[in-house]
Amino acid sequence: MYRSWSVDFPGYKPVAYTAECPKDVTCDPDIEDPNFEPRFNDYDNNVDRRRLKKHISGKHKSYALNGKYPLNPNGRTGVTGRGVLRRYGPNYLVQILISRGQSVREYIVVEPENPDELVSFPEDFVDSTEFTFIPPKLYDLLLKELSKFYDPRHATYLLEKTFKHKVELYRGFVADNRNTDNAWIEALTIEYNDPKYKGIGKIKLNPDTNPMRLKWQILDLKFFVDSINKVLSKSDMSRASKIVRAVRVFFDNLKAGSPGHIYTGLRVILSLTSLGLGVASIAG
Repeated sequence: MYRSWSVDFPGYKPVAYTAECPKDVTCDPDIEDPNFEPRFNDYDNNVDRRRLKKHISGKHKSYALNGKYPLNPNGRTGVTGRGVLRRYGPNYLVQILISRGQSVREYIVVEPENPDELVSFPEDFVDSTEFTFIPPKLYDLLLKELSKFYDPRHATYLLEKTFKHKVELYRGFVADNRNTDNAWIEALTIEYNDPKYKGIGKIKLNPDTNPMRLKWQILDLKFFVDSINKVLSKSDMSRASKIVRAVRVFFDNLKAGSPGHIYTGLRVILSLTSLGLGVASIAG
């Protein structure tokens, strides 16, 4: 829950937290470091510190600053600092839906190592979305997998052929528990579809043999019902019953195979996971 900066909060005492940066990741240094002079609301060398455009052809909306600290546009979170994110200000998360087929679509998903967890879509943080529509790690992995069956130049051609045709599903702020008062996530979600298996649809994926544990998965109504029931079966009934009706309405209107609904459906599942809701029957 966020509390607006426009509303006075005299007793507000947030917890300061900035995690140590992982070894294989580049993060902003402490904002109080005298050698750190970020240009917020601007393109700062190779780091875009502007908010995502509301529309691809639109303008960047500015966020407020409190001295040298950028302020989360959605308001107070109870935590200050960079948290576990890489950058102060906006952190760009690119989420990719890659599908093949038409009437029945298969999607590339990440299979969790724990069978009790849910699948997710490939995603990665990038420093700019101006020219990045496929996270480099994902692109390299797909090219490597495709090159097992085709000449590398032809594999590159097949990838590029698919990536020329994209549908943007979402761009903007993401309410995420990693957000702080001074660092937050803004996501760009894109789908690439190979309807006739002429590009990336040719790729074969085994989650046990690729480092990202990617596989093809049909995301239909049964998949969503089974996934939500898996989540709900691990919690208490009282909290779940409050939202079951709303979820049922969603599924009554779900059009299987629609990319927008597929993405929204998985977001519903992930939301239920984070809320820890209880046992309930969604399919009834």
